[in-house]
Amino acid sequence: PFDWAIAVSVASSTGDDTKPVTADGLPSLDILSGAVTDVESFGGRIFYLCNNTVLFSQTLSTGNLNYDKCYQDADPTSEEVSDVVATDGGMIHLLSLGRGKALKSFYRGVLVFGDKEVTGIMSNYINLFSANDYDVVKITNAGISSKYSVVETDNNVFYWSNHGIYIVGIDENNNIS
Repeated sequence: PFDWAIAVSVASSTGDDTKPVTADGLPSLDILSGAVTDVESFGGRIFYLCNNTVLFSQTLSTGNLNYDKCYQDADPTSEEVSDVVATDGGMIHLLSLGRGKALKSFYRGVLVFGDKEVTGIMSNYINLFSANDYDVVKITNAGISSKYSVVETDNNVFYWSNHGIYIVGIDENNNIS
């Protein structure tokens, strides 16, 4: 099961003023509608959507102790070892996304649904995400109308936009269309 207390920790690290978790361990309604909009897992990591920024955790280890480590292990200011490695966490700013509303793991990555567009954060590997080997791909300019309008089937993702119902799928060349 997903540990919401860790998600709250990540939300707090984004600089947003968050409220404490409720008595049953779930985040308060303010947190669910505030800093962290959606959470999704893919390729051994947890992805967090915070407005138009996607944070991704370091590769999960035994005991899943690094849900909240959305940064690289090495010191980025070090003159000796500052490189990003495959298991690091990180953040991806999607400036043209608009307000981020939903995440959905699909095919080789995570689809990010915003009110202005849909973007894919695509791994070059099946079921594995590497912090130093991924692509950010704009899927469409048709943004999503509601976070709850995403429906997944075996090989497709459907979503509702203000302009109609859209489908994201894989074409005959294994590209997202």
